[in-house]
Amino acid sequence: MVACTASAVTAESVSPAVTETYISTSGFAYNPAIYGDKIVWQDNRNEKTDIYMYDLSTKTETQITNTEQTDGNPAIYGDRIVYSSYGDPEICICSISTKKETQINISGYAENPVIYGNRIVYSSDRNGNIDVYMYDLLTKKETQITSSPDAQTYPAIYGNRVVWQDDGGEDDGWVNHGIFMYDISTNKKMRISPTELAYYPAIYSNRIVYASTRNGNTDIYIYDLSTKKETQITSSPDTQTHPAIYGNRIVWVDTGGEDDGWENHGIFMHDISTNKKMRISSSGHTSNPVIYGNKIVWGYSVDWGADDVYMGTI
Repeated sequence: MVACTASAVTAESVSPAVTETYISTSGFAYNPAIYGDKIVWQDNRNEKTDIYMYDLSTKTETQITNTEQTDGNPAIYGDRIVYSSYGDPEICICSISTKKETQINISGYAENPVIYGNRIVYSSDRNGNIDVYMYDLLTKKETQITSSPDAQTYPAIYGNRVVWQDDGGEDDGWVNHGIFMYDISTNKKMRISPTELAYYPAIYSNRIVYASTRNGNTDIYIYDLSTKKETQITSSPDTQTHPAIYGNRIVWVDTGGEDDGWENHGIFMHDISTNKKMRISSSGHTSNPVIYGNKIVWGYSVDWGADDVYMGTI
């Protein structure tokens, strides 16, 4: 582990309610994740890709991995950081407190992990098509969640619920079939999105958010498991995609539309409790927003490559 200090530079706030902070300093940072006061991302500043972490409480940056492998797509929960290590590839986990790194004992190729509590979910094409799997850190047991000939991708987890998008398969021309959910406690699967063409699910408590192009352009929708009701959150001619949710707040990136030459307009947020939307980022060229409490983190690049990590505090 290598520690170094990274200064937090407050940028011009997009509104009086948001303070924007520059998190990474390398110019090669992307795919951020956040939990509590810690932000992680993948970074190829040294001509190889490693995982880095920034601690908001101590204002220090720490290099988490330093191997010859390509380490990417990090996720964080509590004291644990999980990520893909592309050699085999495999899933690895690092304890922040002990600095101990461990390869998860799974039975084959796996990538794009996410974590909640003692459970890690990820995708794997070990059987010829992409399925969703889960690994329990307590029992050290791997469970296959999906097994259809379709490709199930972008898994997410909260509590006992795992969600993903179904991208279809060779037999049906790779037609997206929408968002689905598996309940670990009941061992039952159910369809979440009422139509096809739904992507990038995220879940918090009883709410699942996703993007859908059912009306010709991509908008953000939310499905409430307690009321069994879907609500459309955005309705502009722009493309709103890659939603994330925490509590009553939903964030997404607006990548523009045909009318404005697909100009990226930045990160936006909708508050479910007040039914109000607001702009979060002070500029466009943004990607992959994530949220924890009143902190929203995203990638930013002048050249569309999400080369730095920013944070907006509400």
